[in-house]
Amino acid sequence: MRNPGCAMIVVEPSLLVVQLGLDTSIGLHAMPIDAQVDLSALASRLPTEIREAVAKRQREFLVGRYCAARALAHAGYLGDGWLPLGEDRMPVWPAGWIGSISHSRFGAVAVATLSSSCRALGVDMEPLVDAAVAADIESSVASRDELELLDALPREIRVTVLFSAKEALFKALYPRTRRFHDFDAARLQGIDGNGLRLQLSKPWGDRLPEGLEVTVRHAVRDGHVYSLAHLP
Repeated sequence: MRNPGCAMIVVEPSLLVVQLGLDTSIGLHAMPIDAQVDLSALASRLPTEIREAVAKRQREFLVGRYCAARALAHAGYLGDGWLPLGEDRMPVWPAGWIGSISHSRFGAVAVATLSSSCRALGVDMEPLVDAAVAADIESSVASRDELELLDALPREIRVTVLFSAKEALFKALYPRTRRFHDFDAARLQGIDGNGLRLQLSKPWGDRLPEGLEVTVRHAVRDGHVYSLAHLP
């Protein structure tokens, strides 16, 4: 989602870890797009289709991959950490590990953990939309009942929070289903602090039945919403 007025972000990963309620088995790393980090060693490993893209796209890809490698390291992975592209253009995580990467034009965030400790894991970062964009897209993101559960929040925050929560959930479940779903495939049922309880409104596949509830935690920082979906 776009937000023309969003400024440069300053990400502090340790604060996100606390705000998203991550346990020690999950590694997280986040970084602004303009961070002073030498990515030249990673640049030599860019896939052909990314190497031929514009410099901005290359930078976004490299920052995401750097965050993924750091998230793996934080979770205890001792290998290389570079993630190649799979046939469906999804990152290929090391055997026995799962994770998720999210980008905006301002930065990236990634999470990773052992697959033996987690059924699914998804992360999302979204710039806060302005009120006009929120009014334009809210009906496609959520029902009136869902929005009323968040009516204590300004429209631009509640729409971005719900959009990001559903994105994080869908990113967590996609590797298990390999299917895309519309936003009405999961519905907000309630709020517990910074956790949104989302319920699948249709069966998504094996062990993902209609009615399954997942709590997606979120943090609002630096003009962005960060969301984490975690199925133990």
